[in-house]
Amino acid sequence: MWFQSAHAEVILLQLLLFLFIVFNLIIIFMKPQVSLYEHYKKSILKTIIFLSFLLLLLGGFTLFFIGWTYFNMVLKNIERESLLLAEKHYTKFIYKTIVAHTATPEEAIIFERMHYYETLKSSLSSFDGIRISIQDQGEKDSLLFSRKISFTPLGISFIVGFSKGYVISWYGTRILFLFTAIFLSGALIYYFQMVFLKKIKNSLERITKEITSKMRPSPVGFYEIDLLIDNINQALERERDHAERMATQQKKAALGTLAGGYAHEFNNLLQILSSNLELIEYYVQKKECGNLLPLLIKSRETILRGQNLARRILYFTKITETEKTNLSQFLRENFETLRIFVPRAINLELELPSTDLLIPLSEESFKEVLINLVKNAFEAIEEREKLDKDFEKKISIRARKEQEFTVLEISDTGIGMSEEVKSRLFEPFFTTKGIGRGTGLGLYMVHNIIHNAQGNIEVESEYLRGTTFKLYLPLVKEETLTPAPESLPLKSRSPTEQRFKKVLIVDDEPDIREALRDFIKDLVEEVITAENALEAWKILEKQPFDLCFVDLFMPEKGGDWLLKKVKTMKEKSPKIVIMTGYSGEMEDSIQEALKEGLVIKILRKPFSLQEIVKILTQKEGEV
Repeated sequence: MWFQSAHAEVILLQLLLFLFIVFNLIIIFMKPQVSLYEHYKKSILKTIIFLSFLLLLLGGFTLFFIGWTYFNMVLKNIERESLLLAEKHYTKFIYKTIVAHTATPEEAIIFERMHYYETLKSSLSSFDGIRISIQDQGEKDSLLFSRKISFTPLGISFIVGFSKGYVISWYGTRILFLFTAIFLSGALIYYFQMVFLKKIKNSLERITKEITSKMRPSPVGFYEIDLLIDNINQALERERDHAERMATQQKKAALGTLAGGYAHEFNNLLQILSSNLELIEYYVQKKECGNLLPLLIKSRETILRGQNLARRILYFTKITETEKTNLSQFLRENFETLRIFVPRAINLELELPSTDLLIPLSEESFKEVLINLVKNAFEAIEEREKLDKDFEKKISIRARKEQEFTVLEISDTGIGMSEEVKSRLFEPFFTTKGIGRGTGLGLYMVHNIIHNAQGNIEVESEYLRGTTFKLYLPLVKEETLTPAPESLPLKSRSPTEQRFKKVLIVDDEPDIREALRDFIKDLVEEVITAENALEAWKILEKQPFDLCFVDLFMPEKGGDWLLKKVKTMKEKSPKIVIMTGYSGEMEDSIQEALKEGLVIKILRKPFSLQEIVKILTQKEGEV
C-alpha cells in the first residue's frame, strides 16, 4: 500500500485533478495567438488535453468495472471457502460428539465454533482489506462491498467485506497511476510535436527571409511546404517578370516625354538653320555678300547649341557606374535637360547652395529618382489644371545641407493627394492615373533606391494645394570629391610643324568624307577616303598612313573592327581619331584604346573643322 490513510489519498487526488483542470482551462481559453506557429501549438495542446480527459474518463469507467468485478469475485471465493471450512468443522463436530463421545454436544459446538472462527480469520489474512464481523450488523454500514455468510448446523452467522477506506484507496492509487501515465504520455507527445513544429517554424522563418530579400526560397524537406515553396517561386518569377516589364514601360513613358521635349528644341534649331540658309541663298542670288557673315555666325552658333543639346541627351540617358553623385553639380549641368523635360507652361525653379553636396547614389539611380518625381510633379499640375485654370503652375527643386543629411525637396502646385492615397503611395503597382498612363512602379522604385542608400522620404500634400517630396540622404564627406581637370586651349602652329603627312578618312557618309577631304587636302601631303572599315583595312595593308579618321558605326564592318585589326599590325600602325555621334556600348573599349595610345582623340559629332586643324598640328604626346 502506498497510502495508509484513504482520506489523504482522496484529498491529494482531488487536488491534482483540480490543478490539472484549471491549468487546461487557462490554456484553452487564453488569448488567441496570431502566428501560425502559435496556432498549431495551441491546437496540439487542445488535442492532447481532450484526449487526456477522454482517456481518463474511459480509464475511470474501466477501473470501476474491473474493481467491482474484482471485489465481488473475491467475496464470492471467500464465501465458498468459508462454507467449505464450516463443513469441515461440522464433520469434526459430528465425529467428536457422536463417535468419540469426548464432550457434551453443547460444549463441542462452542469449541468448534471458536476454532472455526480462528481458522477462518487465519485463512482470510491473505486477502488485503478484508474485515470480518461476527453477527455485528453495525459493521455492515462501514463496508462498501460485503456478504453475509451463515451456516445453520454450527449456528454461524457473520459479515465479511472490504472497508470504504480500502476501496477508495484502491481506486485512488490506480486512478493516480492512470493520470500519471496519461500526463507523461501527453507531455512526451507535446515535446516531440513542439520539436517538429520548431523545425517547421525555423524553416518558414528562413523562407520568409528569403522571400523578403528577393531570393529564391529553397526546399525544407516537408512535402506540403515544398509544394508551397515551388508555387511561391513561380509566383515570384512571374512578379519579377511583370515588374521588369512595368519598369520598362515606365522608362519608355519617361523617355517619350523627354524625347518630345528634345524634338521641340531640335525643331526650333532646325527652323533657325533653315531660315538662315534661305536668307544666305537669297543674298547670294542678289550678290549682297556683306549680309552673309552674320547669318553664317548665327548658323554656326545654332549648330553648337544642337551639339550641346545632343551631348546632354547622351549624358542623361547613358548608364553610369559611379557610386556617388555631386548633387549640386549634377542639377546645375542638367537643369536645361529638365527644362526640356517639363512642359513650357510650367515654371521650373532651381535653388542650390553654393557648396557641393555629395550623396551616396550613382548618377543612374539619381536620374531615376529625379525623372520620376519631376514627371509626377508636372502630371499633378496637369490634373489640377482640369479643375482649376487660374493657379500658379510651378515646380521647385531645392537642395540644402541639414546636419549629416542632404535634403532634396521637389515641390509642385499640383492637385495634391488625399490621406488614403498618401498611405499607399509607395506600394508597387498602385496608381491613381488612368489605364495606360501609369504602372504604379515609379514611386515604388524611388522608395527602394532612397532606402537602399540609408535615406528616408517624407511627403507633405494637400488636395488642390500641391505636394512636396523631401528626400533625406546621408551626406558624403566633401574631401572625397576629385575636381575634374580643366581643358586647356591648344596652341596653333603652322603647317610646317605638322606631325601627320598621310591621312586616311573612313566614313560611310559621302558628304562627310568629301567635306573632310576638301578641308584637309591643303594641310597634308596626301588624303585618301574609304566608305567602310573593310575597304580601309585593304588600303592599310597596301600602304602606310600616319593618321586615320574613323567613323564608329558603319555598314558591314565598323570602327571597332578596324581598331582590332590595327592592333595586330606588326609595322608602325597609324594613330586613330574616332568620329562618332554616340559610342554606346563601345565606350569602354574606346577609353581603353585611348589609354594605350592607339586612339589619340574622340570627335563627337557634330564637331568643328577647327578641331581637325588642332589634331593635325599637335605635337606628339599632346591630346
